[in-house]
Amino acid sequence: MEVRKVRKELFLKKTMSLALVAAMALTVSPTTTFAATNVVTEVSTYAAENNETYKYVYAGLTWSEYWKSEGVYEAENVQSSDKLDSRKEFDKGGFDAVTRATTNHGIHRGSFQCNTTIYDKDGNTYDVLYWKNDDKGKGTSECVLTDGRVINFVKGTITYTDKDGNEKTATMDDYVVTGIKYVPVAVKTDDYEAFKEKYITVENGEKLAGGYSENKLKSYDETANVTENTNGLKVATKNEDGSFTFGERKTGTDSGVLDTALVKDEGVTVNVLESDDIGAYGEFMRVDLKGNYGDLGSRMQAVRWTYYGNDALYKTPVISYGTKFAADNWMHKVNGIQLGLTDSIRCQIPKGYDGTGYWKVTVYALGHEDFEITFNATAANVKLSEDDATVDTTELSKLVAEASKLNEKDYTAASWKVFKEEFNEAKEELANPKSQANVNEAIAHLTAAMNSLEKVKTNTNTNNTTNNNNKNNNANNNKGNSNTSTTVTLDKGTVFESGSIAYVITKFDSEVEVKAIKNKNVKTVNIPDIVTKNGKKYKVTSIGKNAIKNCKKLKKVTIGKNIAKIGANAFSGNKNLKTITVKSVNIKSVGAKAFKGISKKAKIKVPKSKLKAYKKLFNKKGQSKSVKISK
Repeated sequence: MEVRKVRKELFLKKTMSLALVAAMALTVSPTTTFAATNVVTEVSTYAAENNETYKYVYAGLTWSEYWKSEGVYEAENVQSSDKLDSRKEFDKGGFDAVTRATTNHGIHRGSFQCNTTIYDKDGNTYDVLYWKNDDKGKGTSECVLTDGRVINFVKGTITYTDKDGNEKTATMDDYVVTGIKYVPVAVKTDDYEAFKEKYITVENGEKLAGGYSENKLKSYDETANVTENTNGLKVATKNEDGSFTFGERKTGTDSGVLDTALVKDEGVTVNVLESDDIGAYGEFMRVDLKGNYGDLGSRMQAVRWTYYGNDALYKTPVISYGTKFAADNWMHKVNGIQLGLTDSIRCQIPKGYDGTGYWKVTVYALGHEDFEITFNATAANVKLSEDDATVDTTELSKLVAEASKLNEKDYTAASWKVFKEEFNEAKEELANPKSQANVNEAIAHLTAAMNSLEKVKTNTNTNNTTNNNNKNNNANNNKGNSNTSTTVTLDKGTVFESGSIAYVITKFDSEVEVKAIKNKNVKTVNIPDIVTKNGKKYKVTSIGKNAIKNCKKLKKVTIGKNIAKIGANAFSGNKNLKTITVKSVNIKSVGAKAFKGISKKAKIKVPKSKLKAYKKLFNKKGQSKSVKISK
């Protein structure tokens, strides 16, 4: 879709800026639950004399676009990270994309105010306009797309009606959250048509829909009414190259919602957490909002954190950070709103400081006054490093004990080998725990290896005459012929290794998928047309999700002639990968971010007959624009 194209193209700019802000606020104890205050300052009407020359609308912006003019650290940095956080997600980079939502946990509540795109395993995309309901917490949501279609989402399963009226299902492969969907914007009338081509807009009188209905959180259905005095208004300026930049947000007196006054949040309580409760999501500082948080949480768009060091008067900031939903902020039906600073490229404490001292946190929400929180953080409220922290190994100890009871003879050699490696690493970590993050990683890896263990398939003689006959025939054929090989077929789902590649059988007796690379230090990977196991030949028809990911020394890849599908993140994080040679003419789908983080100088060579088709198919799969696709 054009919308998705526009969104993705906005992740290119990189600079750093820092501006000063000044305000006075009440200092409170960092461990005390208290009622927060709201501060609204009068703002002069900008360009009032030119009011008729401006169009006032809502627009969807990326986080980097939104924060660029706000003086926050690394506001334009869209650099991706190949380092996983404690949730095993790539949220340690810049404002590239949020992937907090998973098939296991469904669509994250914090993303209901954001521009979002769902990718399914068949290569289809679904650009989300808004969510209609959440089926009362059962994990079901009706989702209205930007093209007007409605889908149903249930923990990764997508149900939709095709153009012929048939009900279809698909499985979510990935989900990205790219920015704020309802930012009040003023754009010159003469530039508005060009603006609409680049951004999703909601004009005055049109529908605003979002939020999340669960316990205190409530969805909303309102009518847009942006004015020159709308709180949070940004002025859009058209550049010579046709792009747009956005000015500093204005503190205003209007809500931006028809027939509704600007909301002043009351009854919201605040708790600044201490270290024992920090870090579950990769954060190094966390503030929870409880009490009457429902409407604020449902309409919450962004959060700004400003650090003043030892300045108790909040006059001179040291640094400011702009957060993004799902990576930094979470919501829970019982626990309220959790505001956090994720240890990431865009959230780094300056040298000479340790995060203790005075902080101001400002919550921006649709139709609400800016909600401000101030506190004095002690060492107990900051968790910059876990090296000296007490590490809880209870869960890991139980998992290792459970794993030790497994019997090697019950599982295939290939799956047992993977399990054994992770098991040994988990035991080493348990004997000498380095940090909670390392312990959590060991738990995740061992759990995954245990879940991937493949049972040995055994044939019985009771109800299988055909198998009996085959066995007898094989036995007769092999009598007196020690050189005769026996072909053994493997069931679907069986994992085995050949060379440095692990494969999984996807179609009984005929096809396999590349599951993983066993040697992460490999420099060259050749994905064959056919692989042989136990005398049986299998076509290699797909490259699985995350299969060849984070191989730091990998420089060259050859993709065999039978590959029809490349999964999401298949080659992501291979920063030195410069040459990809595609021999297949059968590729039908390429998953999201399949080539994210490969070398900017990379060249993807494809068959001459498929150049045009593959340019389109391989386009915008996470790679830099400088990556060339040629014959």
